[in-house]
Amino acid sequence: MRRRMEICKGMRMHGIRTAVVALIACAALASGAGGQSSARIEAEQLFIDAQKALARGDDAAAESLLQRSLTRDGTFTSAIWQLAQIHEKRGNLEKARELIIRGLQREPDASWAREKLGRMEGVLTRRLLGEAESLMGAGAYDRAIPKLSLYMGIKPYDPLPLLRLARCHIALGNLDRAREFL
Repeated sequence: MRRRMEICKGMRMHGIRTAVVALIACAALASGAGGQSSARIEAEQLFIDAQKALARGDDAAAESLLQRSLTRDGTFTSAIWQLAQIHEKRGNLEKARELIIRGLQREPDASWAREKLGRMEGVLTRRLLGEAESLMGAGAYDRAIPKLSLYMGIKPYDPLPLLRLARCHIALGNLDRAREFL
């Protein structure tokens, strides 16, 4: 308990930006004093350290700390959400999407995450389709297929990528596979 109090006291010294996170983290640490595993406590400490790194503007350190936190406790949704934000900020929407889906599996009632996922998937599908069309225009049909396949994983009933996949397979000489998409 004394260690938890020291962590909470230390968090107060890192400014307003981390104040809310500090309060949440301190409450989580205090409420979990009796029943939490050591892995969860370690994960929470790493999460707090990640918040400090973010407050310093060190996204790379924060990402590393959050990944370590999830290694200790893969169910720690606060770390999942935060890591998704870092990936989204960097433009790595595929990874951010995976993390948000992972978080929603743990917390299906997180409506804000569902909304974020919907917006992100809209941006991601437009990007994937644009990249696939550019690759197809350059004759790189084999490299366009994974982009279109990921698009289909997001929007399985959209006919546009089906037609593009068929074109790719025709160009590659896979007529049976092209027929499946048509």
